[in-house]
Parts: sequence; C-alpha cells; structure tokens
Amino acid sequence: MYSISLDFEISDFLNQVLDYLTIDTGEFEFTIVDKCLIKELNQTHLKRNEFTDVITFNLGTDEYIEGDVYICGEVAEEQSVKFDQSVSDEMALLLIHGVLHLMGYEDETPEKKKEMFDIQGNVFNKLRRANIGS
Repeated sequence: MYSISLDFEISDFLNQVLDYLTIDTGEFEFTIVDKCLIKELNQTHLKRNEFTDVITFNLGTDEYIEGDVYICGEVAEEQSVKFDQSVSDEMALLLIHGVLHLMGYEDETPEKKKEMFDIQGNVFNKLRRANIGS
C-alpha cells in the first residue's frame, strides 16, 4: 500500500462518481500502490514491463460492476507535475478512470480512448472542478 495526501476523501468522491454515473450495484476495491507493485502487476497480468497509473481487473458484467482497481500514487504524483495540476486532481481523474474501466470502457484504440477520456473529463468537471473550494 502507498500513502498519499489528498484534499478529499476517496470513498466520498467515489460515491459521488457512482451516483453521477447512476451505478447503484456492484462490488469493487480500489488500492493505492507504489511503482514497484504497479510494475509487477503490469508485468504479471498484462505482459508490459513498465510503470502505469491505473490497472483495472474487471470481473463483472454490464449489469453488475465488479473488480479491483490499482492506482499508482507515485505515478499520480509524477503526472500531476507533468500536467501542471494538483495531486488531488490527478488522483480524482484516475479514480474516475478506474470506475469507467469497471463499467467496460476501454482505451486501447484512439477512438475508444477519446470516448473514455471525454466521459472522464465530463465527470471530473462536474464533480471535482465544481466542488473545489466548497
């Protein structure tokens, strides 16, 4: 497990995301990990020898969301610098991204990635940007 300081409670934010996306059933777990574990998961399960920000194991169906989401806190911190945003904003985006993967969205092709990132941006703008400072 990896510890990261955020300006929001992850469980509260995830509940807002689920409400916004009208998801009221499912079973899933989000785990914040370090670069060593995310790379190991990536190598073992996806045969990719690299760091990544999110790995999602979608075990559910269209009707029932189920799975595990691993988010790399260290990569989130690096990306926050790269994209000139707060670590909290980057983590919010990655949490949304993980939920969307659990819903069956993919980002393996440019078309699918655009669709997923458009939805991700809409959710982020509605829930995170609208609530900053409140």
